[in-house]
Amino acid sequence: MVLFVLASNDVGIRTFAEVAREDGVEPAFLPLLEHLGLPRFQALVREARTDGRESRAAASRRNDHWSMRLPRHYAPVFVAGALAACAEGGAGPGAATALAGGSIHCDPFDSIDVHGKEYVVQANEWNSKQIQCLSVNETAFAVTEANFSLPSAGPPASFPSIYKGCHWGNCTDRSGLPALVSTLPAVPSHWTVTSAASGAYDIAYDLWFNQTATASGQPNGTELMIWLDHAGGVQPAGSRIAAVLIGGAVWDVWKGPMSGWTYTAYVRQMPVDSVDLDLREFVQDALVRGTINPAWYLIDVEAGFEIWQGGSGLATRSFSAVVGGG
Repeated sequence: MVLFVLASNDVGIRTFAEVAREDGVEPAFLPLLEHLGLPRFQALVREARTDGRESRAAASRRNDHWSMRLPRHYAPVFVAGALAACAEGGAGPGAATALAGGSIHCDPFDSIDVHGKEYVVQANEWNSKQIQCLSVNETAFAVTEANFSLPSAGPPASFPSIYKGCHWGNCTDRSGLPALVSTLPAVPSHWTVTSAASGAYDIAYDLWFNQTATASGQPNGTELMIWLDHAGGVQPAGSRIAAVLIGGAVWDVWKGPMSGWTYTAYVRQMPVDSVDLDLREFVQDALVRGTINPAWYLIDVEAGFEIWQGGSGLATRSFSAVVGGG
């Protein structure tokens, strides 16, 4: 897909590659872009705004094709060629259908409060500069734009997810967390997902435990993941140490050290796209194995998709988790 910028003071049409990189652009086109359903171009325009978060020198080092800056003298004119090319070409490679009634979010660290902030949906694109867009409608969210290409043996590009509790200091309301592990009540959770047709990813819960009741950054206890499915040859960190029956299914148990915390994962031997689990059962098994200390605290329950390659089409159709629920 070729994108064009058409300016009134131009004698012709210039491709983005021919336009000088320059910080500063007016956001006047954002409402129109939203109306036309062009989230990727919205993200480009937002990124080009001068907001002090990134210096020109830092921007020039970025490899992301979509991070180019539009010169200010182009801002007052209509970028007709770009809009037409985007509209004719669709959402581009790695795009999927947005949720009906959903809002589009393309910032790598967007967080969206849902259900009166009972939950938060987060983009959490922590290891990539490529475009990722989410469509969010309450506790349902879909990855509508992503085409990552990281090696599956390393860390993932992103973990778009929904959570209850405190994620790096951003806490939800009415969560029932933190909860002392030794007296942890039942944590019933329902989760229904849609997998992607291709790519390298996992579909997993991510439970975080801290040695104290609060953590403003990286928790220092244990990360406990529960993998419902995975594709593209990815596997948990560490090594497989056992298999266990929990919730009527057999799970392979993995364990491995991290820098500053302990990692364990439960990988379902038979993949599934919908579950009703008591997450406490996994915590109790980890306690028996010595992976979690009973004096630590559960501070965060997350559910989402670690993505190494591709990603478009992954979706959460519904999610709930209740600490102390029946």
